[in-house]
Amino acid sequence: MKEYISIFIVALIASLIGGFVAVSFSPSQDTEKIIEEVVRQLNLELSGVTNFDAITLDNGNLIVSNGTITSSGKLTVNADADVGNFTQGGGCTASSTTVATETWTQAFMLTSNCFTYSGTAAAAAITITLPATSTMTTLLPNVGDSRVWFYDPSAYVAATTTTFAAGTGGILLEPNDGDNSDVVIAGATSAAFITGIRLANTDVVW
Repeated sequence: MKEYISIFIVALIASLIGGFVAVSFSPSQDTEKIIEEVVRQLNLELSGVTNFDAITLDNGNLIVSNGTITSSGKLTVNADADVGNFTQGGGCTASSTTVATETWTQAFMLTSNCFTYSGTAAAAAITITLPATSTMTTLLPNVGDSRVWFYDPSAYVAATTTTFAAGTGGILLEPNDGDNSDVVIAGATSAAFITGIRLANTDVVW
């Protein structure tokens, strides 16, 4: 019975799309595997929510979704991607550190796209050193990779100043600054967007 159901599903998909698909399979194959092979060979349009354990498209074939595509793992696109409305998540990490110096690690910067800092007068001035580029093996690992973070010290005391320093291999740029050694954010009412981009020589410009 299982193989007859599989044949019917394959025939139904092909008839709905209006094409013919040559698929070889044995009666012992699962229905899902047979459907995946059909999808692989067709430009299949999905109007609802469809789940696949694994699917590979080649020879110029594609999937168009009019519904929702959800990935619980890493989604890798190795070609151009045309995106309409795009929202990037990443969460926001809160820190109540009172130390005067701190080094952001690769692991820390991977956790969020936003960092909010609060502290007492003991941390009225803080220096944050960005990670050495040699340690950034999964953060901006490839030439041209870029990412943006938001730093918000508004919960600090009013006298707070934050100095960002570059780790080894990092180049810090600030508009009209003329100095790539550090960037100073003065006052708890100031905040900053931090953009990192990997260069061909493995340096990272911040």
